[in-house]
Amino acid sequence: TPAIDNRPSADQLRVALGQHDDDVLAALATSATASADERRSTERLLAAFTSQKMNRLAAPNGVVELEELEHSAAFSSIPGGSAGTDRYMQRVQTGGVGGLDIGRNAALFADTTPITKAATPATPSRHARPGAQQRIGNSAEVMIAWNDRPTLVKAAELTVHEIARSRVGDVLAPTEARVVDRPAARFTFPDEPLVAIRGAGRSLRHGNDGRSSADNKLSCRWPTHVITEVSGIIAPTRFVASLGNGAIPPEITTLAREAVLHDPYHDRWLTDAVSPSPAARTAVFNRLRAESVMRFGADGTYDGTTQAFLPTALRQRASRRRRLGAPQPIEPGLRVQQAAVFDELMKFSLFRGIDPDLVGVTAWSQPWVPMWLEWEVAVDGLDPPSLESWQLGQIDLQRPVPAGAVEGESVVLRGRALLTTGAASTLHDAVIDWLKAEDARDATGGDGGEVDETTETKLRTLATAVEHIDVVTAALDGMRHQLLGLPVSDGLRRVVDVDGTTLTPPAPIAEPDLLMAGRVTLTRARLLDAFGRTLDVPVNAVVVPTRAGVPDQPGTMAVPPRLMRPARWQFRPVSSGTLVGSEGIEGRVDQIEPALQVNPVAGFLLPDHLDESLEVFAVDGSPIGELLHESVSGGVMWEIAAGRSGPADSGPNFGLTPEQVALGGIAAGLIAADAAARSGTPIDPDGPDESALSALLRAIDTTLWTVDTFSTLGGEHVAGLVGRPIAVVRAQLRLELQPPDDIDLSDPVRAGEWAAALQEVARHGFPVRIGELTRTDD
Repeated sequence: TPAIDNRPSADQLRVALGQHDDDVLAALATSATASADERRSTERLLAAFTSQKMNRLAAPNGVVELEELEHSAAFSSIPGGSAGTDRYMQRVQTGGVGGLDIGRNAALFADTTPITKAATPATPSRHARPGAQQRIGNSAEVMIAWNDRPTLVKAAELTVHEIARSRVGDVLAPTEARVVDRPAARFTFPDEPLVAIRGAGRSLRHGNDGRSSADNKLSCRWPTHVITEVSGIIAPTRFVASLGNGAIPPEITTLAREAVLHDPYHDRWLTDAVSPSPAARTAVFNRLRAESVMRFGADGTYDGTTQAFLPTALRQRASRRRRLGAPQPIEPGLRVQQAAVFDELMKFSLFRGIDPDLVGVTAWSQPWVPMWLEWEVAVDGLDPPSLESWQLGQIDLQRPVPAGAVEGESVVLRGRALLTTGAASTLHDAVIDWLKAEDARDATGGDGGEVDETTETKLRTLATAVEHIDVVTAALDGMRHQLLGLPVSDGLRRVVDVDGTTLTPPAPIAEPDLLMAGRVTLTRARLLDAFGRTLDVPVNAVVVPTRAGVPDQPGTMAVPPRLMRPARWQFRPVSSGTLVGSEGIEGRVDQIEPALQVNPVAGFLLPDHLDESLEVFAVDGSPIGELLHESVSGGVMWEIAAGRSGPADSGPNFGLTPEQVALGGIAAGLIAADAAARSGTPIDPDGPDESALSALLRAIDTTLWTVDTFSTLGGEHVAGLVGRPIAVVRAQLRLELQPPDDIDLSDPVRAGEWAAALQEVARHGFPVRIGELTRTDD
C-alpha cells in the first residue's frame, strides 16, 4: 500500500497565545466570528468549569473571584525562607490530680457503670447517651449529658475540694519553652506565555496504552494466548519453525509466527504458500482477506473496531480522518457500536488465540510524533522609563486608553520548548472531577445534584471526547531567563555541573532586564517531531484571550508591568512606635523574655453607634479621649478622657507616647477632614449630610454587618449595640525583590550591570489598593 503521511498541513493548525491552560483552551474553542463579549463569556465559563467554581458565578463576588483566579494562574512561586521566630511558654501535660474531667475528657465516661443510687435525672440533649454516668469519690454522683455541660447532682465538701485542687494543679503545672519558626511570604514571578496548537497531529503512542480496555489499562497476554495457527488452513508449525539460536526464548518464536499470520499484507503470500491448487487458493485467500478486513478495515487501521455494517458515508469520513492522524476515527457513540459488532464477529474467527493489544500492532505510515516547538517572539516594553500610563484596575494594572506605541526597549527572543498535553488534560480532568462531585451529590439524597441525568450523560460523553483531543501546548520556556541575561538550553536554566551532581549558580551572559510592561508577539514557530521532521506553524492568525488582547493588533498579547525577578509584597505588623518613613521592627511574640517582644498594637478604638462617638484607649486599656460631635455646630471635636492630666482643650496628640502617636493621628485626621469639609464647598443638600466621624462609624457598622451580621464573634449583647473594640495596628507595606544570591556575579562587569538594573527598577512606583469597599467578602 502507498505510504500515508500523518503530518497535518499548516492550514489545519490553529494557534493561541495566552498565559495558562484555561486562556489558550478558551481561545481555541471560541469561533473566529464571535464578538468580544461572546469570547469573554466563553473564557469565563471555561475557567469557572476547570476551577470547579461554576456555582460561584451567580454569587455577588463570583466574577471577581474568577478574574482573580485567572490572574493568579499566570504566576508561580518559590519559598521565601524564614521570617523569624516566636517563643512561647507551653505547659507540660503531667496528668491530672483528681477532680472532675469535662470537655474533651468527657468521652472517658462513655462506658462507665451506671450509678446505683437514685439521682435527679438531667434533661438529656439530642446527643445524649444512655447510661453515661460516673461516680466521683464516695458521696457525689454526676450525670453527663453529652455535648452539654455536666450537671452536678450532689457534691460533698470533699469532692468540691478535689475539684479545686485539680484546677490549681493545672495552673501550676511545669512549663517549657517552645520556639515557632514563622515562614516568610513566598516570592512570586510571572510564568512564560503559553502557546497552544490545535490540529497538530498529537501522537497517542505515549500515555494511551489502555485505549482499548474499559479500565484504560494495557492488555497483556500469556504465551499460550499468542496466535500461531489458522484453524483448517495453517498449522502451528507451518511457518517459522525455528529462529536458529538456542539463546532465544521459545516465546519469541511464537511471536514471530504471529507476526507472519496476523499481518494483513501477507494474505496473498500465505495463500500461495499453503494452497497448491488454484481452486482452493481463491477460497483460502478470500477467508484470509476477510479476517484482515475485519481487524484492520480498508485502510489498515487497527483500532479494535470494524467497518462491517457501517454506512458508506461514515466509512469514507472515518478513512479521511485516519489519514489526517485523528485519534478517534469515528464518533464516540458509533465507535462503541462498531466495537460491539467487532466482538461478535470475532466469535467466528479462525485465528486461534487472542489478538494483540492496539499498541502491539501499528499499520505502517510515515511517522509524525511532534515533540518540540521552536519559537521566536518579539518582546516590546522592556525597562520602560515610567509606568505613568498604567493605572490600577480592579485586578491588575491596565492602560485606560490603548496606546499604539509601547515605551521601552524591544528585543527578539528564540528558543525551543517541549510540547505537552497539559491543556487537554486540564479540561478532561475538570469534567471527570465535576462528574465525581455530581455523583457524590446525587448519593446524598435530598435535591440531588446540580443537573439532570440527561446533562450528566452529555458531560460523560464530553469527557470521553476530550480525553484525547488534538491540542498540544508549550510554554515559552527560557523567555524570562533570557530577559534576565542568564544562559538557557532548550528552555532550561543551566545549574548542573559537568559531573551532573553539583548545582552551581548560573553566570549572566548579557545585561538583565528586570521590568517589562508592553506586549509579546509570536513572530515565527515550527513543530519538530521525534524523527527530525518539521512543520511551519502559521503565526498570521494567532488568537489571544480577550482580556489579554491588544486593540487593533490581533495576535499580540498585552503584558501589564511585570518584575522578571521573584518578588513579593510584604504587609507586616511592626513596632507601634515606628515613625512614618522609617524601617520598623517586625512584630513578634516572646513569652520567655518579654522585653524582646515587639507589640504592633498602638491602642484600641471603641465605636459608640448610639451616641455617635469614638472612644480611644491605650494598649493597657486606659482611656485617652473621645471623638464626638459638638452640640451646637455638629462639628467633630476631641475631649480628653476624664481623670487624665492635661488641659480640657488639649488636642488629640497631647501627652501621647511614641507608641500612641498613631491613635492621635487618626483622631486629628478626622477633625481636620471635618473642618476642611465645612470651610470648603457646602455640603450637597441632596446628599448625605454627615461628618467625617459619622462616615467612619457608618463604614465600621457596614463592615460589621457584612462580615458578622449577628455579632457571633462577641458574647455580650451590648457589643451589638455599642460596638466592639478595634485594634489599631502599625504595619508597613513593602515590595521586595529576591536578592541575586542564586546568580554568579563574580564578574565585576556583570555585577555592576545587576547593581545598576536593581537601582533602576527601584525608582518605579507601583500603585496599591488594600481592600475593596465594593466587595462583600473584603
